[in-house]
Amino acid sequence: MGTTNTRIAFSFAAVMMFSAVSYYRIDIPVAIFCKGLDVRILDLFEWISTLGESQWYLLAAFGLFIYYKRFHPHPIYANQALFVFSSVAVSGVVALLIKLIFGRFRPTMFFTEGLYGFNFFNPSEDLNSFPSGHAATGLSLAFALSLFFPRYRFPLFCFGLLVAVSRTVTTAHFLSDTVAGAWVGIVTVCLLQQAIVQKGKAESFGMGT
Repeated sequence: MGTTNTRIAFSFAAVMMFSAVSYYRIDIPVAIFCKGLDVRILDLFEWISTLGESQWYLLAAFGLFIYYKRFHPHPIYANQALFVFSSVAVSGVVALLIKLIFGRFRPTMFFTEGLYGFNFFNPSEDLNSFPSGHAATGLSLAFALSLFFPRYRFPLFCFGLLVAVSRTVTTAHFLSDTVAGAWVGIVTVCLLQQAIVQKGKAESFGMGT
């Protein structure tokens, strides 16, 4: 428990430091570069970006949970589906709450009106750039599934990273938004896994301790 919490604390500090540096030095140049990419590349990453929409994973995980809970009982599979659902749902809620607090202008506002920065506690759609919810979804899904399918850990993380990167490439988010969102997704899974292990229920989820 202590090791996990220590790692999370250090990673939080690292992400915040990177976000601060990126805000002042990296975010705008990267956004400008991505804005000028070939339209075929942008179209590809626009499609990849749709893979970060959480509702489909939530519906699939919830459906599998009901199926393995009620219609074809299999406790471990049901718990695993519930874990994936919780990982995506909780990371999404956390990302949304942070968005509402920071109220960061999206890149669109920078390109169209020259606005850059924060307007705290503003729920506007154009002021919810930090952190990226799609990045949180992609990485929480990838990390959660990798706990149950370790053989596919590498392609799963490639998928999650691609979803996260797509949000920067398409200028839906700044780079620091994407990094912070990815961190939210990964840490959410770590904390949920830690809670299960602490309660002595790792075996019922098919997790190694």
